Amino acid sequence: STPTSKDQIDGVRPVNCVPASGSLFPVGTTQVTCTATDASGNTGTRTFPVTVVNLTPPTFDWSGILQPINADGSSVFKLSSVVPVKFKLVGASAGITNLVATLTVAKFSNNIFGSDQEASSPGQADAGNVFRYDPAADQYIFNLSTKPLSAGSWRLTIDLGDGIPHYVYISLKP
Repeated sequence: STPTSKDQIDGVRPVNCVPASGSLFPVGTTQVTCTATDASGNTGTRTFPVTVVNLTPPTFDWSGILQPINADGSSVFKLSSVVPVKFKLVGASAGITNLVATLTVAKFSNNIFGSDQEASSPGQADAGNVFRYDPAADQYIFNLSTKPLSAGSWRLTIDLGDGIPHYVYISLKP
């Protein structure tokens, strides 16, 4: 709305604001200063903050799933093994090392669809479902324990926090 000023003698007076009313403000806080002058030359000034918050989640450029998981769903792992789920941030997102990415695992089918037997990782499984950043490899990793899972095909959903789910399928066999 347009700001107004009222003088006891002169009544309503025009107000000049910088930035002007109706201006587009950048994300963050901008100070607005408004000034009004009465017919006698008396000037009143007020400054107030306008805060704009961007509620749109950021989007991230990523490498896609990295080995040992094949992006085409052909990877088969031994049941009760540890599967390293890995990805990198690339492009404009490459320098981000504190991303909170999560992994969700859901049974897709009792059938095994994959055909490429992958080597199991000797590493220890990670607890929870949050990826960790590995600075030596410049990648995010989650070591998935398949012990609580059953034979069949599983959908892994990687959530980078940008509202865009990323899926990959793996098969597990005894």
